[in-house]
Amino acid sequence: MPLENEASGRHGQDASGGTAMAMAVLRAAHQLLDRPLIFEDRLALRIIGAKRAELLRADPGRYDIGALRGLRVSAAVRARAADDAWREARAAGARQYVVLGAGLDTAAWREAESGIRFIEVDRPESQAFKGRLLAEAGLDAGAAVFAPADLEATPLAAILAETVFDADAPTFFTLLGATMYLERPTVRSILGAIAALAGGAVVVLDYAVDPARLSERERVGREATASRAAARGEPWKTAFLPEELAAMFGDLGFTAVQDLDPGELHARYLAGRRDGLRKSGVSRIAIARTWPGS
Repeated sequence: MPLENEASGRHGQDASGGTAMAMAVLRAAHQLLDRPLIFEDRLALRIIGAKRAELLRADPGRYDIGALRGLRVSAAVRARAADDAWREARAAGARQYVVLGAGLDTAAWREAESGIRFIEVDRPESQAFKGRLLAEAGLDAGAAVFAPADLEATPLAAILAETVFDADAPTFFTLLGATMYLERPTVRSILGAIAALAGGAVVVLDYAVDPARLSERERVGREATASRAAARGEPWKTAFLPEELAAMFGDLGFTAVQDLDPGELHARYLAGRRDGLRKSGVSRIAIARTWPGS
């Protein structure tokens, strides 16, 4: 299967990893194409497999055109925003990190010697695929506890109860590249479970912005991305207006919320660049807390 097909999502749900591999390829392309890096991931090329990495190194420029350029920026920016929030939470004492809809996230392996407890939640077939890639890369699957589950079918509290998760410990959560594929009640249920944790929590997520709030150009880009997702059997199901998500966070008991729009993200991560990279408004990033010390 051509590597660009994976990055653009032109395939079905098969052993190639679907959206998880698409995003991983784009993160790897970022490591080769962009200077300065927005997000440094020394394992980005290893986790996609040797053959894909070889193809990518041979022609990284194929990911610097059209929609792939914008998707690459979005993948790098959200990874960096999550990593920055994690550094703050860890400095405040968090020692537990839960990756929801983990895909080919590498945080547990980038910090394998840190003593942090990592738990990854994803569908069983996705975790099996990741396990094979970890083995190929020579990375210890034991760096993270795998919790095989469908977030649409099983409440988050029940999923975590079957693992080593400590509900009394301050916990950092990520929910990246996932909310748009979940039903709105599922998103609310997940956030409610996080807000209810006795030990407190920080959650970083990205979300699709309701098309009513987008420019015409952004709506066209959104439709193209959503159409590719639907074609591979992974339709977008949920979008939010920023004020809707803010109200949900408040209703659930989160005490501090940051909603980062493209302008704020540009100021943080893209200002002063000479390559013209910009974050589109199709998605935004939110960071919500119930843990004051974070």
